[in-house]
Amino acid sequence: MVWKRVLGKMTRLTHVILLLGCLIVALHLLQYDRDKEVKDSLEKPESELEAKRWTNKYENKDRIVIESDNEMLLENESFANDAGHVDVEDIDPYDPTNCVILIWTLWNFNEFPQIGTELFKDCEESRCEVTLNKTRITEADAVLFWGQSYEFVSGKIPNYHAPSQIWVFVSREAMLRGYFQSANLAATRFAINRTMTYKLNSDIQWPYGYVKPKPDPAPPMLSRKRHLVAWLVSHCGANSMRMSFVKDLQRYVPVHIYGRCGNYSCPKDRVDCLSYLSENYMFYLAFENSDCVDYVTEKVWDNALLHNMIPVVRGKMTNFSAHLPPGSFVHVEEFATAEVLGKYLRKVGADFNLYTQYHNWRSSFDVFNGGQDVFRCNICRDIHKFRASGERKTVDLWEFINAKTQCFTYRIDLENLPNGLH
Repeated sequence: MVWKRVLGKMTRLTHVILLLGCLIVALHLLQYDRDKEVKDSLEKPESELEAKRWTNKYENKDRIVIESDNEMLLENESFANDAGHVDVEDIDPYDPTNCVILIWTLWNFNEFPQIGTELFKDCEESRCEVTLNKTRITEADAVLFWGQSYEFVSGKIPNYHAPSQIWVFVSREAMLRGYFQSANLAATRFAINRTMTYKLNSDIQWPYGYVKPKPDPAPPMLSRKRHLVAWLVSHCGANSMRMSFVKDLQRYVPVHIYGRCGNYSCPKDRVDCLSYLSENYMFYLAFENSDCVDYVTEKVWDNALLHNMIPVVRGKMTNFSAHLPPGSFVHVEEFATAEVLGKYLRKVGADFNLYTQYHNWRSSFDVFNGGQDVFRCNICRDIHKFRASGERKTVDLWEFINAKTQCFTYRIDLENLPNGLH
């Protein structure tokens, strides 16, 4: 009798185990299907046709949705075609008297306090109008997308894209940034017609700075300075491992670090700080947070060149000579070690004639910041040029933002090794 009761309990236990096993398998299969759908939606399409098919499948765009600040406008569902784009007539023919530029995603809501034509009044080409009203997409000559905006990264782009309408990818960030590498390219890879970034291969240039010939050349007024090297930095950890290099350099030359990452304090605000550094330091460490092609930012142009300091630049991927005035900078990669670089900086600091050679270019050129004025004037000029030419172009966005081909990846996991293990 005892063995029968034991056998009965074992049978019931076996049934329970089998039931739990079936339940676990079912849950795994359900999760697999969900994961596969998510994975498929985020994989990079290999062709424009495939991108269109995936856009139609995963974006579920069976109607035009145009959002404005206070309303959502839903248009006729029959406009959507099998490719996931809208089957509409082209926008009006090119009007040389006015180009409408629609900014679809903003990077700073305070950047455009004015809309209309007023923004372009000081540009050589001023026949443009900027709008933030998304309901005007059917009349826009160009539609601008800020590349790292949530809408664009997640693939939430308008379904309306007329053949002659120019969609522009705009960014000033290094292509190594995470939001680019995780972008939903199923929707956006072949949607863009032109690019506007700091990169030299952009269709519309938007550099962080530039030089122009002086109308009346004159030698710069230079004087000796008290200190050698300064660095203003608040982002202590960076993909470029710049902090590790600076700590090594400090063994051979004094580097005064200002900001959250250093022990030196600036007077009052940042502008005053740069003026103070300009008066007291010969060199400025213009080290970027990412080592990517053409990524030469305000650290070089504003912090160093505009404040009469010699930029010390670092990076394996950028040809700095293609961006900066000749003889205006010191490149870390030209020195075998931090020790050799430190010795050279000391040499320049002790030889005033050698120091002045790094400023000879100032006799012939003025340096300017590549801010919003450059953005407004360049976008207006080039949209007119593209619309007038009638040239149509499709950008492969995956190639344009691919960090593997244009950024150097440092072993940032080695940045904070214990002392003695560097």
